Amino acid sequence: IAGKGEQWEPLHHQFARLPNVLLPGWINTVQIASVLRRADVGLLPYVASAPQGLPNKVFEYLAYGAYQIATLQGEAEQFYELTGAGRVVRDRSPSHFAAAIVDALKDPTIARKRSERIEHFVRDYHADVVYGQLADHVIRVAKSRRT
Repeated sequence: IAGKGEQWEPLHHQFARLPNVLLPGWINTVQIASVLRRADVGLLPYVASAPQGLPNKVFEYLAYGAYQIATLQGEAEQFYELTGAGRVVRDRSPSHFAAAIVDALKDPTIARKRSERIEHFVRDYHADVVYGQLADHVIRVAKSRRT
C-alpha cells in the first residue's frame, strides 16, 4: 500500500502487522509504473465525503490494465460500467471491500481482459488522444468566434 495520505497515521501500524502487505510510503512515477505493471487489482478506497469524481488514479490504473475496486460512486461508477475497468463497492465496510478483492482475484476473466483495458486507455484516454481532441476543440471555438 503506497502513499501517505491522511489515513496513513491511524492505519499504517495495523497494515504493518500483516505479513503480505508492504508499506513503501510515497513512491515516484518510475516506482508506480513498476508496481502497476505487476498489479492485477488497483484499490480506490475513498471515504464517503471524498470530493473526487474521477481521480487520476482511475486513469493511471487503466493505463496499466489493473482492474479497479473503488468506493467512489456517481461518475466513477458510470466510468466502470462504460469501460469494464472495475467496479464500485457500495457498502464501504472492510468485509465487503475485502470480499470484492477476493472475488476479483478469483475471476480468471479479469486477468485475461488486462490487455483490453490497456487498449481502451490508449484509444480513448492517452495524452496524445486527449490533447489532440482539446486542440481540435480550441480551434473550432476560435473559428466560431471569428464569424
